[in-house]
Amino acid sequence: MPDLIDNLQEALDNINNFQKIKDARYRKRGIPAFDSFGKFKAWFYNPDTKKFGPSKFIGYKNTTIKNYTGADYGNGGRTNKQLKMFFNKVDTEDQNYSNLMSELDDFVRNKVGKKLSKKFESDKNGGIYIPKELTTQSTDDSHPDEVSDQDTYIEGAVTKVTVNRYERDPSARQQCINSSDPKYTCKACNLNFGTKYGVKGNNFIHVHHIKLLSEIPEDYKIVPEKDLIQLCPNCHAMVHKGMTVNEIRKIFNLPEISC
Repeated sequence: MPDLIDNLQEALDNINNFQKIKDARYRKRGIPAFDSFGKFKAWFYNPDTKKFGPSKFIGYKNTTIKNYTGADYGNGGRTNKQLKMFFNKVDTEDQNYSNLMSELDDFVRNKVGKKLSKKFESDKNGGIYIPKELTTQSTDDSHPDEVSDQDTYIEGAVTKVTVNRYERDPSARQQCINSSDPKYTCKACNLNFGTKYGVKGNNFIHVHHIKLLSEIPEDYKIVPEKDLIQLCPNCHAMVHKGMTVNEIRKIFNLPEISC
């Protein structure tokens, strides 16, 4: 059996090697990587190239489409255990999961012409994995007052998890968006992700608390139309750096608004 990888870069290189499966020369019976494609249930993401590779393929040193035999590579248990040293599984409730799932589905169905394994979601080791350093970066760059789709909202409440986490109601986020005109458009710079980036950018926007929830009395009842505002991630970050929405709008030669 081949040797397991020793570091993250080896895994990322193997993910890039796996992309040759899209070549018509390898998308045919008799090519083990193609024949086994429907059995791959754990997929690992290379953020630099935005490509995916399965654990059973990328977990061994110097794996290529040509030298991968399938039968000599076990059932994926060894590689999955090794890869978890360098990758974290993405929770299905994570705000990035839907985008990653869309990219993976496009690769599997449209680029290779296959379907994901039925165990992709049901198996405990199945799913999407990203480098741990990317997970850490995502956590460090998060904004504590952003309302996300999967959070639960209770005014002023603070729950101790790993760090203080504000409990929020996704309905408050949606009320803010529904009351905005246009929807899913940054109030600071007017960026609309759907218009700028196409279908994958549709219905994407951050929602910012104009006043931090930690400063709101426990019995305060939030009014999403007045207390929340749509911002793109860049403007959202700048607001957290101390800029006002109207200061940003001035940079883009946009008139002041009431907020």
